Amino acid sequence: MRYIRSLCLSLLAVGLVSLHCVHCAYAGQSGVRVAILPFTVNAQDGKDYTFLQKGVGAMLSSRLSWPGKVSVIALNETSKVLETTQGFSGDSKALLVAAKLRADYVLYGSLTVLGRSVSIDAKLLDVSGRKEPVSFFQQCSVMDEVIPAINRFATQVNAAVFGRRPADVNVAASRGNNQVDDNKAIAEQTEARQHPGKLVENQAGVSASGTGAGQANNSSPLNPAFITAQGRTRRGTEFWKSRTFDKAINAMAMGDIDSDGRIETLLASPTMVTAYRVEGRRMVKAYQVLEDKHTIIIGLDVADINGNGKPEIFITRLNKNRNSLRSTVLEYDGSGFKTIVAKSAWYYRVVKPVQGSPVLYGQHQKTSSDDVFAEPVFQMGWESRRYAKQERILPAGKANALGFSYGDITASGNPVAVAYDRYDHLQIVDRSGNVQWKGIRRYGGSTLYYRLPKSEPGSVDLQYYPMRILIADLDHDGKTEVIAVKNYDVAGNLLKSFRAFKEAHVESFSWDGLGLASNWKTRKISGHIRDFGIADFDADGKKELVAVVVISEGRVIGTQPRSAVIAYELN
Repeated sequence: MRYIRSLCLSLLAVGLVSLHCVHCAYAGQSGVRVAILPFTVNAQDGKDYTFLQKGVGAMLSSRLSWPGKVSVIALNETSKVLETTQGFSGDSKALLVAAKLRADYVLYGSLTVLGRSVSIDAKLLDVSGRKEPVSFFQQCSVMDEVIPAINRFATQVNAAVFGRRPADVNVAASRGNNQVDDNKAIAEQTEARQHPGKLVENQAGVSASGTGAGQANNSSPLNPAFITAQGRTRRGTEFWKSRTFDKAINAMAMGDIDSDGRIETLLASPTMVTAYRVEGRRMVKAYQVLEDKHTIIIGLDVADINGNGKPEIFITRLNKNRNSLRSTVLEYDGSGFKTIVAKSAWYYRVVKPVQGSPVLYGQHQKTSSDDVFAEPVFQMGWESRRYAKQERILPAGKANALGFSYGDITASGNPVAVAYDRYDHLQIVDRSGNVQWKGIRRYGGSTLYYRLPKSEPGSVDLQYYPMRILIADLDHDGKTEVIAVKNYDVAGNLLKSFRAFKEAHVESFSWDGLGLASNWKTRKISGHIRDFGIADFDADGKKELVAVVVISEGRVIGTQPRSAVIAYELN
């Protein structure tokens, strides 16, 4: 905390000194007016980042002020007007503030703290609408990178909107005795196009692959951000993070949905499925797969189960009342996504075994009165132009298909199921329903739920769904690994009908003859993980562990949902 405070005070001092000199020397001169809103800080580690918020605002003010041409409205004046815009968010809120201040441009953004890293999302809007917005995103692997990143954004705005040369900025900044090397910041503005795993190199020169000096002996060879069972990894950030999405992401899946040889990443908000590709360092929208405001999506999978060479998209979803299934299966036909199955009362889950082709498993939801564990889990296949149940894998009452996987986990030659029980404990269950092992700690943890009938007047009966479980052999030692998420509940899992998570990690387990023993885990991140998968999602020839992180669910009045995608390179 002392390090963060020291850095932020330095940033604030740099911005305020420059801002004071510019404003004193050029007060009253005409020009376009710019309003800068205080950046929203998203962090769940309990630390106070007010200094960072104020420092960024002051620094942007000093960089954008241009005597006689651009004047920045006083930050305290903007903050006062901002307090009068409750109930608005995003562009609408920013433009409303700008209108009240009679500003020509308005700039707003957010700072998201994940561990030691900070991501910056920012946007400048032309109030008249004549000019396109200027958007900026930067992932900073350490706090020290925030200052150069803000410089890059200011340089981008000055050049694109105000036609201002970097030399003009340097002259103005020098009057405030600015100690930031602007020439270096300008040189860094041209960013190399590289795959996401390389975008989080730390300042010691240790990349996401784990090469270079300083790698701890207890970090996993898969990725130096993974903690082995014997200890903690070295400090540093070895994951890539996407831009922040202003929505809750309920599910994720990866697959080559258009059969072009590249993996698409599908993200599902409650009512929409969108497919993205990674281009350079950004997730770029490729397809709008589905949009339906009358259902709530809770699960997503991709696999070619019908054998026609085209992967299907399995979308498990509920009705608006959350008490009935309305699942859908789609397939890309070259021009759009045609419906294969509509309004299905089945939960779908695709399991990719260590060897062999992906397998579809399903579970029927009979009536609204049955809980989500009530029916058996079946292996499913394509028969008579429909998905039909084949072998029963688990009897009724043992698992929900969304929190289930199946393979030779115990290295006995006989496949068994690994699944969450009703209380989010990992368990290994054979096909007869016998529990061979059950963990004592809770893993998984989701806020997605099914609404059961009220047991008595005034009661609320919610049943939360379990999370996805993966199986893989990431280190190629011939043993099947079970990979699960642990989300940390703020109430310690003491409240039956309320959940909120503050931190999360991903962990790998292998069977040691007695139970599932931990191999490695990622360090904790702020927020909670909603869904995850393993694939070469950025087309760099290496697989990544990819996860959706929900930063905020937007359940508190005045807040909005925010999510992001992170990826760990697997060596």
